[in-house]
Amino acid sequence: MVTWLTTADVAELYGVTERTIQRRITKGTFDGKVKETIGAKNKKAYMIDLSSLSLDKQKQYLLSKGEERAELIEDEVQKDEGNLEEEYTLGELREIHGEAFEEKLEEALKKKEAVLKFISLGHGEKTSGVKAICKEYGFSQRALYRYRKTYDEYGFVGLIKKPRKDKGESRLPDEAIRFIRGCYLQPMRPKITHVVKMYRKKAEKMGWAQVSKDTIYREIEKIPEPEKCLAFEGERAYNAKYMPCITRTYDDLMVNEYWVDDGHTLAIWTPEDGKIKRYTMSAWMDMRTRAMVGWCIARNSNSQVIAAALRSSIIRYGLPGTCYMDNGKDYKSGYLNADTKEEFFRGYEGIFKALDIKTSFAIPFNAKAKPIERFFETFSSELSRYLVGFCGESIEERPHNISKKEILIQGLSILDVSKFIEGYMESYNNSPHSSLGGKTPMEVMKEVDLIRHDMPTEEELDMLMLRAEVKTISSSGIKKFGIYYWDDKLIPHFGKSCVVRYDPNNIGELYVYVDGKLTCKAENKELMSMNATEEDMKRWGKLKAEAKRATKEAIKAYEVRQDEVRRYMLEDYVDEETLNNMLTPRNKEVVNKAKVVRMNKHTAKGKEKKEFDTEIENNKGFEFFEKLGEEFLQAK
Repeated sequence: MVTWLTTADVAELYGVTERTIQRRITKGTFDGKVKETIGAKNKKAYMIDLSSLSLDKQKQYLLSKGEERAELIEDEVQKDEGNLEEEYTLGELREIHGEAFEEKLEEALKKKEAVLKFISLGHGEKTSGVKAICKEYGFSQRALYRYRKTYDEYGFVGLIKKPRKDKGESRLPDEAIRFIRGCYLQPMRPKITHVVKMYRKKAEKMGWAQVSKDTIYREIEKIPEPEKCLAFEGERAYNAKYMPCITRTYDDLMVNEYWVDDGHTLAIWTPEDGKIKRYTMSAWMDMRTRAMVGWCIARNSNSQVIAAALRSSIIRYGLPGTCYMDNGKDYKSGYLNADTKEEFFRGYEGIFKALDIKTSFAIPFNAKAKPIERFFETFSSELSRYLVGFCGESIEERPHNISKKEILIQGLSILDVSKFIEGYMESYNNSPHSSLGGKTPMEVMKEVDLIRHDMPTEEELDMLMLRAEVKTISSSGIKKFGIYYWDDKLIPHFGKSCVVRYDPNNIGELYVYVDGKLTCKAENKELMSMNATEEDMKRWGKLKAEAKRATKEAIKAYEVRQDEVRRYMLEDYVDEETLNNMLTPRNKEVVNKAKVVRMNKHTAKGKEKKEFDTEIENNKGFEFFEKLGEEFLQAK
């Protein structure tokens, strides 16, 4: 089973002339593995055994000429085809193994070379020779004898590893496979050796085959990666890596129909007050044009920063139809959205509702849900990376030569960083985008219709952007920041809920909204001092009296008496006489002879005492109380 090559074939392999190969034959270069033949015109020619060439030349020949020689090798194989389950030609093996064919071929050539050395061993050399060959090629003696037998029966092609007929199929029953995979797919990530141990215990009970650990390893390797991800890393990782994604198109949207927002921590170290800071940017993008419509930088992300970025966007490009946002607490705060139904019905709507902007929230923990994420990657790559102070989006990206001490001295201030960002945003909005067919966001914005044409004034916008909170109006006013705020217009609304809006930079006043209408501007209430003057007391006395009078008049205006309410509720339970006795006391003398004597300025006794008090002699006052006592005893 020798593959014979012509001198022309060998010359092509070595890149020399055919005459050079003939001279090497005469010098015995090919170890005598040459035979003479009759060539053209009855001249002597030579054939060279392929195995006499170096391994790299054998491999080169089989890869380049293997298809042409396939029939010859196939003929050799067919000699004892009954002993082989299924035979393949060299060409078929090339197709089956694909990219791995070259590696399989190289392995077969090494086996062949070892076998030929084994065959050439003389009498008495086998014991030591076999050991030397096995050590040289890394084969076991058992493997070498098996390769020799295969080569004798099937030739070189027999040494190329064949694909198994049952490849991909398991010898285990389905329930055993399910048990193996179920044991492995646990959050604590069991070791495969432990799964083998568990399988063997289970197999003994169930009567399954006691297979080798390699078989169990192979079953575990077949587990799909999505299953491993979900079992080991959880739903969040699975959603990000393997959850099927919907590819959205934005070409059918109108300008400002959808704005999307997200926060981004700048990968820039900024010096401030002797410390290194990393600021956060909140930015809004119009999904139809991909334009960055507004942004705001702050030390930390919060709902007020998001609102400030929204305000700048509205002033520049108008009102959006829907705001598409993350699920974070900042976006769902009461400042932007009413936290609860109770707050909503008490008159607090939040900025989005007040501006008639719809809201939509992305799928939680889904990084692919917001297209603005790609913008931040581009932003960091094209701008942040080249600014002084770039510290990398992660530790791995951090420049090795960056120094906090140097940044404190020569780093960019946040004002300088803002200027660079402003310039970048302008450039980005006026650069062609492949997703827009080569047009710029600004060009598309001019071509496509707006979703809304209404627009608040800056004053109205500023008022709505104030911080807001639901409060209760008490008789002391409205308590906020640990102090009370007051305005006389609050008096008719004691006990009511209201919405207060305020500027965090000016806490001296609150804008108070009752039933959705601006009622007053309450100011920081002046607390009554222990050294308050009589005029102060009189002023507050009048204010309290007025508040009480207004409250009494409001109750009286309802024109429903207490006795009426009682009569309506009790008339079904007792007769009218009993009800009248309860509502109108029969013995009025009992009331007139009450033990407590009222002596305020409106009663007769009070006026009588006042006359005694005006006398110069203090004893008169005692005489008055003696007289009261005598009258009381006589009544007894």
